[in-house]
Order: sequence, then structure tokens, then C-alpha cells
Amino acid sequence: MEVDDHMRTGVPNIYASGDVVDKRIPKLTPAAEFESNYIAGQLLGKSDAPIVYPAIPNLVFTLPRIAQVGITVDEAKKDPESYRIIEVPFGQINEWVNNRELEASHTYIIDREGHLAGAALYSSEAGMMLDALTLVINCRLTWADLEKMIFTFPTQTYSLISGFIPLLSPPGSGSSASIYTQMSDSL
Repeated sequence: MEVDDHMRTGVPNIYASGDVVDKRIPKLTPAAEFESNYIAGQLLGKSDAPIVYPAIPNLVFTLPRIAQVGITVDEAKKDPESYRIIEVPFGQINEWVNNRELEASHTYIIDREGHLAGAALYSSEAGMMLDALTLVINCRLTWADLEKMIFTFPTQTYSLISGFIPLLSPPGSGSSASIYTQMSDSL
């Protein structure tokens, strides 16, 4: 079903959301909920702005999980001037906190301003970690923002964020080298 940028169908006062909508974004439950909340805001007069989708996380419930959010690796490879692709053997580096899941891996896509633009994860804990990365992408958090925060230790999220922060630093910023980069180079 075709809708305009306010989720309106061709029939007056009829809106549509979810899987029935002809759209390029993933047809996932959280996306449908986002659209429905947007429509409710339209009907209640909270906003008349067109819908703008945030980065939408995708999770495949295999074992281990396969997850992706934001710019894909393929999209980043097509535009190397705009993106850096960093592959991290997360399970090998964080074996002690990642349930000895040695094959777990993460790929991060960093834009030229030093913001996380996308991520692809392969890990049993990918869903939980993807939620944290989606927040970083959608809020455009910088390494300086994340360095001001304290996370629970020892957890996968702590390992993710503490190793990830220096990857966001823009070239020449003086931020310390990431443990991911150091250990990845030695593996």
C-alpha cells in the first residue's frame, strides 16, 4: 500500500503502518510500532512534520545471532571516501566476558566525522549489543560523549563500549589507540 511522507493513504483520513506499507525500510515489528506512534502523534496534533526514520536494527534469531544496523558493509565499501570499515574479532578479544564465544565478530562503519554509521554483529549476544550501538548511531554520540559515561563492569556492553570509544575518535584527535585495533593487529 502506498502512503505519503505522513503515512496517509490515498483515502482521506486513512493511515497505514507496518507490513502493508510499500517502503524501503525493514518490515519489522519495531518499525511498525514507530510508524504507529508517529501516526498517533499526527492524529493528536503533536506534530505535522513528515516521518523520519532512525537507524533500524535488524536481528536474525539464529545461533549465534546475526545483526545489523545503519549503513551496511556493502554500502560502506561502495563509498570508501566517506566510511572506514573496522572488523573486530570480538570473541577472541573478549573471551572471558563473551561466554567463550570465540567466533563472535563485529564490523563497525565509521563516517568521516568520526560517528558510528553502521554495525554488523555475529554473536549470541548481538541483540543486546545492537541496542547499545543503535543508540550510539541515532544519538550521533561521539567518543567524547561516551568517555563521560560509566558502564557496568564486567559485561559485554562494557567491553563493547570501552573498546569501541577510540574507534570513533577523528584522525589526529589524540585519543588513545583502541584495544580492538591493537589486539586485532596481533591476531
